[in-house]
Amino acid sequence: MRQLSISQIISTHPRERLYTHPLVWTARHLGLLSCEFFNDGTITLIPPNVPASPQEQPNTNVLPAPTTLPTKNYPSAPNNVLDLDNEWRHYFMQLRSDTNAARSLATCRNSISKQRALSQLLGLEPCSDKVHFQFARRTVADLPCCSFSRTPPLAQLGYINLSDMAWHRRNKLSGLGVGCKHRRPNPPGTRVINKQLRRITPDDPREDPYIAALLIALAQKQRVHLGDDNSGSQVLLLATLLGDEWLYIYTSMVSLEFLDGLDNPSRLPPAGAQSRLGMAIHRRRLAFQPYETLPRRLAVVVRDAGLAREYGSADLDKPQTEAVAEQASGS
Repeated sequence: MRQLSISQIISTHPRERLYTHPLVWTARHLGLLSCEFFNDGTITLIPPNVPASPQEQPNTNVLPAPTTLPTKNYPSAPNNVLDLDNEWRHYFMQLRSDTNAARSLATCRNSISKQRALSQLLGLEPCSDKVHFQFARRTVADLPCCSFSRTPPLAQLGYINLSDMAWHRRNKLSGLGVGCKHRRPNPPGTRVINKQLRRITPDDPREDPYIAALLIALAQKQRVHLGDDNSGSQVLLLATLLGDEWLYIYTSMVSLEFLDGLDNPSRLPPAGAQSRLGMAIHRRRLAFQPYETLPRRLAVVVRDAGLAREYGSADLDKPQTEAVAEQASGS
């Protein structure tokens, strides 16, 4: 499908509105750009020293359990943490704070509260509430998305609340931006907008075409700072859905050839690069509960992206007593 340049693809389908804001992208855009979602199942952690065969857990991403997962749940801790040694006092206070943050991420209805909770769990500060989508080497859209990075302004990880997508799309179709006042009631116009919303709203919110646009925008941001020395950009997007008990993790390796096609839409794909022009989006899910262990399990997921918590991804491989002692001594 991507044997043509992007400009040729747009001109080949003149009766379709392909050059449009990513908020109103549909599955048609994904097909023409050769973007495809892959459901990689559930991320589970194997208890230490308990092997599991792939036959026992089909369609599941199995990650080795970090040896520093807490062996005690917070409810079993003493009520008065002042009676504990300094090492365990620091440990349980941090555990209480992280547990509350994990619960907020899972249950809060407000997206701002979810972003703050995720910031605490990641040990990173948000660097922006939007990412720039570029086409023909210029910014054509500002996409709502909370981005995190250890080295701002390099956006490496993004977060989106999928339950807000209907609100963002309605504002876009109504011509209202964030903070704009509502217009006077217009029943005919409202019916037209509702019809357009039904047409562009995906059947499965977990495979929203807007997710692909966010991953592309994150990859473009990385390329600006990393240059063309690497083979592509590995990007990570976290998403939540109101009333769902899962944290969804989207990963993709966006090739330089794919990004070049967006920077130079009239250029034909280079010969022999067809296999690298597509974009595979892998979706996994991570259970929120138990809340006490979510920070460590989330650290395992983002470790490959270099965004583990401040206590360091190396702590995930240390004995529990050693890691707790080092945290207490550093506080």
